[in-house]
Amino acid sequence: MKIIIFDTEYLSLSKKYSDIKNLIKFKEKLFPEIIQISFLKCSNIYLKNNQKKLNIFIKIKQKIPKRITKLTNITLNILQKKGYSFKESMNLINKFVNRKSILIANGEDLKLLKLNIKFNNIERRNKKLVNYINLKKMLNIIDKKKNYDTENLNKIFKFKININPHDASNDCIVIYKSIRKLIKIYGKKKFEDMISQNKEMIEF
Repeated sequence: MKIIIFDTEYLSLSKKYSDIKNLIKFKEKLFPEIIQISFLKCSNIYLKNNQKKLNIFIKIKQKIPKRITKLTNITLNILQKKGYSFKESMNLINKFVNRKSILIANGEDLKLLKLNIKFNNIERRNKKLVNYINLKKMLNIIDKKKNYDTENLNKIFKFKININPHDASNDCIVIYKSIRKLIKIYGKKKFEDMISQNKEMIEF
């Protein structure tokens, strides 16, 4: 099974208002611009060491709130030095993401990307139609009592890794390990059933 995991870091007013509903609600006050987006492509999720990575810092139009810098260690200076324009970023993403893979994020990251495409007035003539999985939604079906935010996955699944959360590249690794853990717990057949039941076709 071909899978592309991705994660984003973005601007938000507070942790309380960082879900997609509130990001849209308060977008006039602070638009949720993506400052980092990372991808981890697995040509076969059942095999190890078959991964390709893409990590992009994105230049933005607004100032970065101090809270976001403290959370992610991303500064305006980093974005100026290492960042791509949003248009350049989308060109890189288009080359990396293929239609045959299943896109997986631990939340509504694809909707956030679509918001940013519109915000940056990017006209996409050849939009991609992809199968998308919101891993958090899938995990909530398994156990509604747990908080499956990406920063908690390391603890929930008891991974022995010491990496900083709120770095999109690191979060992709945690999501990858979470998926591998699900395969180990439920087996290949049950995992594929879960994917089939939760995937949705989204154009971006």
